[in-house]
Amino acid sequence: MISSSCHDILPPILNDQFQPGICMKRFAYKIIFFLLSAFLTGNSFSGYTLIDPLGNNRANLIDNDLNVVHSWDFGSRPASMPYLFPDRTILRPGMAEIIYMNGQSVGGLIQIFDWYSENLWTYVLADNLYQQHHDILPMPDGNVLVLVWERIPYEEIISSGRVQFSGEFWPETLIELEPVGETQANIVWMWRLWDHLIQDVNPQVQDYGVVSEHPELLDINYGTVGGDGPFSNNGDWIHANGIDYNQALDQIAISARHTSEIYIIDHSTTTEEAAGHSGGNCGKGGDFLYRWGNPEVYGQGDSTDRRLFYQHDIQWIREGLPGEGKLLVFNNGNERQPEPYSSIEEWFPPLEPDGNYSLNAEGCYGPDSADLVFADPENFYCGFQGGVNRQPNGNSLITYSSNRSLFEVDTEGTVVWEYIDPMNLYTARAHRYSPDYITLDPKGDCNGDGYLDILDISLIIDIILELSEPSDYQEWTSDANEDGTIDILDLVVIVFTIIEN
Repeated sequence: MISSSCHDILPPILNDQFQPGICMKRFAYKIIFFLLSAFLTGNSFSGYTLIDPLGNNRANLIDNDLNVVHSWDFGSRPASMPYLFPDRTILRPGMAEIIYMNGQSVGGLIQIFDWYSENLWTYVLADNLYQQHHDILPMPDGNVLVLVWERIPYEEIISSGRVQFSGEFWPETLIELEPVGETQANIVWMWRLWDHLIQDVNPQVQDYGVVSEHPELLDINYGTVGGDGPFSNNGDWIHANGIDYNQALDQIAISARHTSEIYIIDHSTTTEEAAGHSGGNCGKGGDFLYRWGNPEVYGQGDSTDRRLFYQHDIQWIREGLPGEGKLLVFNNGNERQPEPYSSIEEWFPPLEPDGNYSLNAEGCYGPDSADLVFADPENFYCGFQGGVNRQPNGNSLITYSSNRSLFEVDTEGTVVWEYIDPMNLYTARAHRYSPDYITLDPKGDCNGDGYLDILDISLIIDIILELSEPSDYQEWTSDANEDGTIDILDLVVIVFTIIEN
């Protein structure tokens, strides 16, 4: 199978099945098509891509030929991206049955499933005080870091110096969970944005100070409160949409869409230290260690100094990958002048030996600009969601959410692989895993139970005799000899495999 995007750009004549007597011209077209598809996928990093579309309960793992090699049925739509582990369990944020704070990418349901969609652990983080949304993150010790909205009472909002305000206020909170049993969890760490604010409007209330002199704090009066479109009447303030963790630094990165900034905080703190301004490896408690993208937010510069535009998917490039140590982001480009376009960008933050980050002479965090990974101002603009995933060969896998597609670019920015969702569904973010990351079920395991037996033989016979329509997964696993068709030869291979085992 070839990339669906290649398939779509060809004349209909090239999509016909080859029949005896077909003209040589049509045959030549097919040869050209084959060579073209090989060229477009030849530099792609081979692996398995996990796709969990919004508005759907089902996630698929596909290979580079777009074959579905495994599927899960989760029973709820995703809030963002799931995470697959080498033992083939999967951690996923989904939508809870009851939502207390409704906004973009709301979730509340945090679950672990096995390879066969059996639920192993479920925790609901959705109540009148906290509502999980967007991202979750597996931690190296098995804990789960969760991004939540926290509802703040009106009186507390006013006493904190917010002006021009009505309605609700939902600042971000991070909660780290230790899974317990099948439905419980211990809260082992917490960080609240509400503990790290400043305002320069009312000297009679708390957190008063000069905003430009405190880049470690967020101006409570910056920006409006509320979401976009149908969710405009809510308390979403900075709209964090992604988190990442650097184990070597023990630090967390947060992407804040509405401020067009990314923040880095210290995870080495206790919960008590995270609520203050001292403690932890960097000595700053839960204050921002670093921020980048829009210095106007902390009183440094103006709109011309802005570098990020409603970005998504902030992450450190992992050790051993090209660009390791850099921050990588999907820069959506909303409001970029003169015309918005999206870009993938990476940069080295000004990291000091002690884990802190240095300010430049003007009082801003550098660098002045990021390194461009990919941009196509005429053809690539994603106004919402989006993601990027660095591959071991230096390529970048990009989730083009508004186009309902994924594509991979090499280090020169050339598209080498593309996927268009066959159900025309949006995907928030996708991730590709190397072939040795997990072990797939054996070819012929049509019912997906991990074994080859008479039940699989019966299913394959039904498919061969056209007594049943194969699913995408069955179509992949039944083709045991990988010749592109399901026939008696595949049945022979599977029977002999069963006998040999």
